[in-house]
Amino acid sequence: MTMKQKFYESTKPVLENRQAWYEAAAQDPAFVERGGIVYPYDTIAANVDPMFALFEQSGFIDNFESGEIETVCDIGCANGELSYALAGAGYKTTAIDFSYKRDQAPYLVASVAQKMDLPLSVIDTSVDRHFDLSDLRSSLVHDAGTLPGDRIDLAICFGLLYHLRNPFAFLESLSGVAKNVILGTHLFTHTPQLGVRLNQSPVAYLVEADELNHDPTNYWIFTEAAF
Repeated sequence: MTMKQKFYESTKPVLENRQAWYEAAAQDPAFVERGGIVYPYDTIAANVDPMFALFEQSGFIDNFESGEIETVCDIGCANGELSYALAGAGYKTTAIDFSYKRDQAPYLVASVAQKMDLPLSVIDTSVDRHFDLSDLRSSLVHDAGTLPGDRIDLAICFGLLYHLRNPFAFLESLSGVAKNVILGTHLFTHTPQLGVRLNQSPVAYLVEADELNHDPTNYWIFTEAAF
């Protein structure tokens, strides 16, 4: 059985309950009063396969199989699916997201973590700035004792960079709090209107408010060279 198969097998009991959790959240008066909505995308389907492909290609999979990875941080956790999976697989997991208008992910993830007694801490803070571990620790909304005193073994960040106005501050901070990092983001190759090919140039494109799913919190997409 491969490491990915073991991961899916160990997380199956957790992930099978996802829909029930989200339906319960939609009926939770506190969640509704906050204006919270359940994120409509399946982050497991989108991220786990490419994550393990990267582990295999880089040789990093050996770090998991040798037990070197104990503490993991899921940054920009949304509904927390990847966090639940990692915690369900036995990793000391910390989930980070930011309560903002309809996005009440920290409240939702903390509720599930407490209900399921998972080894999963939850932090409610913006990472669109410089930060360190003490900043993160001061923003804990659910503390399961999973955030290490020193650097995190592995930080995973999918689909977040284009939401940040200060991506360099985030990346500099991330390099200080984590030993290993996985980043995933959308890239662009051509300018939308003129179709000029720019993928070999280290540039970023500042999107309009109605681009990228009409989400006004999307700011940048990078070329592969810039990323």
